[in-house]
Amino acid sequence: MKKYLKNQKIEERKTGKSRLVRTVRTISALSISILAFTALVKIVDDYRSAPVSQTYANLNGDNRKDLIVKTRGGKTYEFVQTEGGKYKLFTPEEKEAMKEQARIDFYLENKVSFSSEDL
Repeated sequence: MKKYLKNQKIEERKTGKSRLVRTVRTISALSISILAFTALVKIVDDYRSAPVSQTYANLNGDNRKDLIVKTRGGKTYEFVQTEGGKYKLFTPEEKEAMKEQARIDFYLENKVSFSSEDL
């Protein structure tokens, strides 16, 4: 290698960086910026989703303590207690089905005639 460099004239040596090296450095700089932005978004999301308060209530009428959690971002999550004592998310579909069943029970208990449009 030394012999090769000795024989080569100084003017002929390439002192600039190759195109590949410049491309790799540019991509690395952009990647680091994107990763930093993604990490910042994740940190903010985690901060806003942290729970700040909890309340116990009977949401589905089974006489168990169900959990209502509010987050820093203002979202409210409702969890119902299962038979095993664990909590699961109370979905909007389950909530609508429960309301519909409560209306039907109300009509049946009070002997009120109703049609499917009343539900």
